[in-house]
Amino acid sequence: MNRDHFYTLNIAEIAERIGNDDCAYQVLMAFINENGEAQMLNKTAVAEMIQLSKPTVFATVNSFYCAGYIDETRVGRSKIYTLSDLGVEIVECFKQKAMEMRNL
Repeated sequence: MNRDHFYTLNIAEIAERIGNDDCAYQVLMAFINENGEAQMLNKTAVAEMIQLSKPTVFATVNSFYCAGYIDETRVGRSKIYTLSDLGVEIVECFKQKAMEMRNL
């Protein structure tokens, strides 16, 4: 098995696990705007968008940051988050799965 194939399988598995957790899925997808593009948000904005408790959203954002699914940028004393390249690949897996489901 070549390295790219192994990497693709791991991304698909990660996407499936996130997709099975409603909170994790909502937090990750909050970073995608209505045009399907990645957007920058702070943790409070994510919590308000998806209407989940701040502690839950903050913990999920922190875990995604530690896992490398989102990137953090300091703006003054605040931190802004956006999808990393890995996070974008996971979202692409969600989109691909949705298209497959529509074609069934």
